[in-house]
Amino acid sequence: MSTPFYSENILEYWRINPDKYPDVIVAESYMGELSYDLLSNQWLMDWIVKEYQPEQVIDGIYWKYYFKKAR
Repeated sequence: MSTPFYSENILEYWRINPDKYPDVIVAESYMGELSYDLLSNQWLMDWIVKEYQPEQVIDGIYWKYYFKKAR
């Protein structure tokens, strides 16, 4: 299985399939620190902050959860 890579192409997918737009994003992290692979994807990190604009962020031990609407 290849490593997933996200870019602006996913925006077109969501435009065509608005019901697939995420309610939550689960990102690999450890104790609140995102993985290097995620941090190096500047497009994804900018999109999460500027366009997705999560209302709630929860740090787990191995994952960081970005919720579109606060729970």
